[in-house]
Parts: sequence; structure tokens; C-alpha cells
Amino acid sequence: RDEVATGPLCYVIPTSGSTGAPKAVAVPPVVLAYLGNWHVRRWSHDRPPNTLHMSSIGFDMVYEDTVATWLAGASLIVVNDQDRLDPFTLIDIIREHEVARLFQPVVGLHGLAAAACVAGVRTPSLREISVAGEQLVINEEVRKFCADGDLTLVNQYGPSETHVVTQYRLTGDVAEWPDRPPIGTAVVDAELLCLVDGRLRPFTVGETRELVIAGNCVGVGYAGDDVLTAKKFRDVPHQDGRVRRCYFSGDLVTFDGADFHFVSRLDDQLKVNGYRVEPGEVESVIAQVAGVRRAAVVGVKVGASTQLAAYYTRASGAEVCRDDLIRSCDFGLPRFMVPRHFVELEELPSTRNGKIDRAKLREMMQERSMSRG
Repeated sequence: RDEVATGPLCYVIPTSGSTGAPKAVAVPPVVLAYLGNWHVRRWSHDRPPNTLHMSSIGFDMVYEDTVATWLAGASLIVVNDQDRLDPFTLIDIIREHEVARLFQPVVGLHGLAAAACVAGVRTPSLREISVAGEQLVINEEVRKFCADGDLTLVNQYGPSETHVVTQYRLTGDVAEWPDRPPIGTAVVDAELLCLVDGRLRPFTVGETRELVIAGNCVGVGYAGDDVLTAKKFRDVPHQDGRVRRCYFSGDLVTFDGADFHFVSRLDDQLKVNGYRVEPGEVESVIAQVAGVRRAAVVGVKVGASTQLAAYYTRASGAEVCRDDLIRSCDFGLPRFMVPRHFVELEELPSTRNGKIDRAKLREMMQERSMSRG
């Protein structure tokens, strides 16, 4: 473990988490070695895992798909920055090169599914799609795309500080897939723990706490920032009497006895009229309204109070009535969780890594309020 904690390094990747403060995560080779071999052992489809290499260089999936493909002796089909942003072009590339697997952020999956539905084409070679980066939402376009191709959809979870530590596989009848799938169970040797009274222990059924991650998946720390490293990467005693080197994720999760469910970032929680609000709960209700493709909810400061603003996009050819959004929220949520603002966008803004840019959404709402004032 001393070698893992101090080096050598495999890569250093920038991340800001949800704070916006840039930092550089240093990751040792053992993380990719274990994860890559784990992928090789678990590929069970009827063709080699020829993989579309399409992630941004700033997204750690780019290392996962490279190593997993090379270790399998399969082909890595590389696309340029322009093509990876065009889902219609990606479909053509998948068909031309008989791609069997791809790794992409959730926003990429939604774009690919929408393009396939609009174009009316299928991807017969494709067997499996792994997504990560933010909470997976299964909409009707994703269901149709996966059903048409009999695809396996894999929901992965893992901070940049540990890479992938959980997965949940969706197969079979897409009508039975949950709208917001769990993040699943541990992969490789990851330990998913919580801290109670100064000691680590496994989650109990129904428990909701910050996820603490231990195992060979834990990175070295933050390059050039010993103070932050000491805060987030810590040696902590376990109830079994041994000490674990672990990473404190800042993610709130719930364990249902079989799988883990992502709840929210601890620093994404909002206080509205004195009540704690999880934006994901509100987004889930909005996403169930007919015609809604994606939804994002942010808190906007108005004077001394916080108001909820909901942004959403429509599925191709669908119509979304604002009254339906309000009625759905009134029915499914307590009054303090019903957004004050509903705004339709053609696309939700995203970061370079494909995550929803919530800072940009808050900025858009502030500008909207100022222009009205």
C-alpha cells in the first residue's frame, strides 16, 4: 500500500467536482490495471469488444476504454473531437466499423438515442454501452434505442479520485428498467463504507450516508495540494480492527440491501424555506412528465431566500405543457419542493466532460430575473 499511496503515477487528471475549484487528481497504475482486467473477465457477448474511443481527454473514461480494449486484444476506434459531438456521425461510425462497445457520459447516451430514433436506424453490431459522469435517467428514446438493439446498458459510478467503483447492468425488457437506475454494487476490490462514530463499517439496509471508498481503487491524492489530500484521502480505522486508506466521496448514497442508489452531492443539497431539498428528487418527478427528455433543477438566490428553477428539454416531436409540469410537481412533491420557475431549453448546457453545467443554469436564471426586473 505504501507504493500505491506515493506512486508511481499512471496519469493526473483535472477535476473541479461540484465546487468549481480546480484540482489535479493523481492516479496510480494499479487502478487501471485492476479495472481493465475486470472488464476483460466480464465481457460475455458474442463478438470482440471493439470499442469506440470517444470521450474527452479530460474525462477519465478515456483511460478506462483504452486499457480495457487493449487488454482484451480488441480494436479501439478513435474519433476526432468534431465527430464525437455529432450523434448522427457517431451512429454512422458505429455501423461502419462494427463497434460492439462504447463508454460515454449520460448526455452522450441521450444524444445517441435521440439521433437513432430520429434517423430510424439501428446499430446491429453494438452490444453494450457504459455511462457515467452524472445520474442516469432512462427516457423513452433510450428505452427504444436499447430495445431495438437488444443492448446491455451499464450504469457506472466513480469519482475521478477512485475511477469506477460500482456498476449496475440493465438487460432484458426495457419497460421494466427504472427511470433512475441505482449505481449498483462494488466492482474489482472496492469497499463501499460509511463512517460512524469515528470508525468505518458497511452500510446497513435502508441507511443513507456519505459514501467512503476503500481498496486499490483509491488514488494517490491531489497533486500539489497536501492539505486537501489530507482532508479527503485518509487512513481510518475499520470496525474489524484494521485501518483502511480511503477516499471521502462527498456523495450521499442509500443502500437498499442489494444495490446502492445515488442521492445527491452533499454540497448540492439546498435549503428552501428551512427545508432540505435534494434536486434529484424534483428532477425525477419532472422527467416522468410525458414529452420531457431531460430535466435539471437548481437553486437560485432571490434576496435572502432560495427559489427552485427547473430546466427541461423535450423529446423529438413531443409537446410539453407547463401546466402538466406544475400538476405533476404539485401531486408528487411537497409544496416547498415545487419549482417556482420552469424553463424549456433546446439542450441543457454541459461541461467539457458531458455533465450538466449547473453553474451555467444558475447564471442563466439570474440573467433572466435581471432582464425581467
